[in-house]
Amino acid sequence: MTQKIKFSGKPCFVGAAWRKNFRSLVRTIMVDHKMNLLGLHYVFLSDQALLEMNIKYLKHNSFTDIISFDLSYSNNLIDGEIYISTERVKENSIVLSTPYNEELLRVMAHGLFHLLGYKDKTQKQIREMREKEEAFLSLWRNINAPTVENYTK
Repeated sequence: MTQKIKFSGKPCFVGAAWRKNFRSLVRTIMVDHKMNLLGLHYVFLSDQALLEMNIKYLKHNSFTDIISFDLSYSNNLIDGEIYISTERVKENSIVLSTPYNEELLRVMAHGLFHLLGYKDKTQKQIREMREKEEAFLSLWRNINAPTVENYTK
């Protein structure tokens, strides 16, 4: 089965070593969840582009940092697209006093966990999602992965 994890959009600012480590970590999480990975596409774009998608597909007229689309046709298969506003991630990192690269990884993990079936509508679900995100970041730190280059406009 093809296991493709792609990154695209402008700016696509992650280096080859970073992508390799990220792909490896995602595959580890797939095994952990007893899921098969068909495809995962991360698309980095502007606030405006993501707002337009949010309005068109979800009927929400508000900015967001991420939208995940589950394209899977089976319960144990992950095939999805994750759209991320790099501008919103940068703004959130400032507001939360978090390094940009950490906030970006958190958002990328958040989208992945949505595709794995985790929700974030109730307080209990939000706590569980945050625990998953923190576990992801901890695993990332443990593999001494290179960080995303600082994003500048």
